[in-house]
Amino acid sequence: MKAHVNRGSGFRGVLDYALRKDKNAEIIGGNMVGETSRALAAEFKASRELRPECERPVWHCSLSLPKNEKAGDERWSSIAEKHLKNMDIDPDKHQYVVIQHKDTEYDHIHIIASRIGLDGEIWKGQWEARKAIQSTQKLEKEFGLSQTKGLEEKRTEKRLTSNEINMAARTKKAPTRAILQNHIAEALEDKPTTAVFLERMAISNIGVRPNIASTGRMSGISFELEGIKFKGSQLGKGYSWAGLQKKGLDYEQDRDREVLNRAKDQTNYRADGGVEKATKGNNPGICDTDRAYGAINGSISRRSSIEDGRDKRTQQGDASRKFETGKAMEPGTKRGGKGVGEVSARDNRCEKRDNVCKNRHISNGEQVANVALSSDHRGFSWGSSAQRIRDLAEPVLSNTEKGKEMGPNGGKIKGFIDVRQGDRHEEDGVVFGKRIDRTRLAVQRQLKAMGCKVYEIGIRDQETGKMMNRELTLEQVENSVAWLKRMNAKGSDIYIRPAKNETHGLVLVDDVDGIKLEEMKANGHNACCIVETSPENHQAWVKLSSQKGLSDAQRTDIAKNLAQIYDADRNSADHRHYGRLAGFTNRKSEHENRYGQQPYCLLRNHSGVIALNASKLTYESGTKLKEQEKQRRIQAIKTYEPTSRWHKSAVDEYKSEMKRLYNRYGNKIDWSKADWMVCKDMACKRYDADEIKKTMEEASPNLFDRKKGHVQDYVKRTVDKVMKNKDVQKALQPRGFELER
Repeated sequence: MKAHVNRGSGFRGVLDYALRKDKNAEIIGGNMVGETSRALAAEFKASRELRPECERPVWHCSLSLPKNEKAGDERWSSIAEKHLKNMDIDPDKHQYVVIQHKDTEYDHIHIIASRIGLDGEIWKGQWEARKAIQSTQKLEKEFGLSQTKGLEEKRTEKRLTSNEINMAARTKKAPTRAILQNHIAEALEDKPTTAVFLERMAISNIGVRPNIASTGRMSGISFELEGIKFKGSQLGKGYSWAGLQKKGLDYEQDRDREVLNRAKDQTNYRADGGVEKATKGNNPGICDTDRAYGAINGSISRRSSIEDGRDKRTQQGDASRKFETGKAMEPGTKRGGKGVGEVSARDNRCEKRDNVCKNRHISNGEQVANVALSSDHRGFSWGSSAQRIRDLAEPVLSNTEKGKEMGPNGGKIKGFIDVRQGDRHEEDGVVFGKRIDRTRLAVQRQLKAMGCKVYEIGIRDQETGKMMNRELTLEQVENSVAWLKRMNAKGSDIYIRPAKNETHGLVLVDDVDGIKLEEMKANGHNACCIVETSPENHQAWVKLSSQKGLSDAQRTDIAKNLAQIYDADRNSADHRHYGRLAGFTNRKSEHENRYGQQPYCLLRNHSGVIALNASKLTYESGTKLKEQEKQRRIQAIKTYEPTSRWHKSAVDEYKSEMKRLYNRYGNKIDWSKADWMVCKDMACKRYDADEIKKTMEEASPNLFDRKKGHVQDYVKRTVDKVMKNKDVQKALQPRGFELER
């Protein structure tokens, strides 16, 4: 059951609407005597005169059931009375009337009441919209009606502090709190096991510290990113240990005890200095160009594969922790450090890794797979021409633990689809294993977030400016990644948009920075997909509908509106504009650095969610476009001039007759009566019923506002009645010369 409440200043207007004949209206309840809008308005006047200073004494509420569900007159009357009581309106003191409409497939009633009681008290009605929804939930259970969705769940994440917002505005970097919230929410999308969740956190470079009691019971959890730590509860109720389980984390104490203890031991080991701490967002022991490896090649322990050969005794506690050399620490050596004049085996390994990184020219491709706004643009990927071709043609490397799958329980992580087996080899002591094609991964994630079945891919040559368009299915786009890589490496930009005939609700907001993206999220215009096309420049795809597509005009209007609100590129605000495909380089010359290198387009968010305020955007846009269409149709009638006196189309005939009526009645014209008169005249002139119906839908002024929700039904009923009219039947009878034939 849906409830809609509002207030008004006059009773006569709302009563005239509620008792209109075309609504099949019937008074089924209340405490009033009158049966017409005039009589009822006169009765309401009695309470209104008690408090003449009250400017809006009318309270109007509609209650509607789902399609094809009926309640009956008696039940509706009882529901209305109960609803008033739930709203704290006393039916014994306040005048009210209940009117049922039977003109649509949705059984609904209108409750019109006076806010002024017969004792002179005014009903204040605070939080009435929320109370109305709560009331409908109770009424559905009490009267055995279909259960509909109620109030949305309370916010589970803590809002950013003013200091965090101000710092973000100064540095143009997303706050660490927001990044953690986004990463954790993304990791919980498919309700993973604890082991898979920990693996995903490691891949995102997020440290996790479980708080495990001596009994083995989990009592809390905390997270760390770039040296900044947050308790789960500091991120919000939904991020505490209990909150994570409510969000879908699959936790079993016996099954997950080992993996949680291992995570705790590894966190303690790092805290004690056994592993060097990350500085400035870089991973321990990895040079700046080696950030493609993620959290030390993606392992939960954040250790590289060179540490796999470490003595098993290093996992048995701080007291027995040793270095890989197998020798105990010398007296005077600090834990996790080294004595004066000594160099640890770990330092040697780190130095070797740095040298390998410099020689291999590994790009920062891991940022393609990021699921939230990055807090640091220094990791933006650049590459020379030869290096870029190699990086695009070959998958980047990912660490594995002795040939096992990526997940700690032996399973692959969801989303890491194109995992290929590469030959394990060693360079200067560094072991490399399986490979992940990060461009393919970014493409797959962006396609899934956008949610279409068919796309149009654009390949634009930067030198000539020519665009090559290809319409491809979801599977065909994924299979074309290798070809797109080659085209990108040769100097072409890669773009994407939904196919022309695809039904969708996507609009593109182009050229916005991180601050504007946060504003969009705060205003309920959150994006389903965000691509960072160059440092501090983003393209945001906003999803307004998943099942029902929007018209081209409506998507264009909403895109222009969002571009104006967030100071985005207005030239890109239309229903068919291309956006960039993540995982490929931006070939525009203005983004080229002094070495002739271009940045990668990075996928910063791929939630795929519908914007929170999508319904408000579509409603406002639809209302605006309907008003424009209404004025266009009226203007077309006013200025209509026939192109031919003898050969008129059905639309020409309709406009001609409607213009005659408009000139006669002016702005006081009743468009519904005018529809009847024009259709009758057209039927008498032997236009068939289907032609008249089509003409009404195309040319009738203000049709979609006048008959909102049942346009097709109105057109059908009007034409059917016209065709059954006696005058029309007489006009359609065969004429004398036709009988002679």
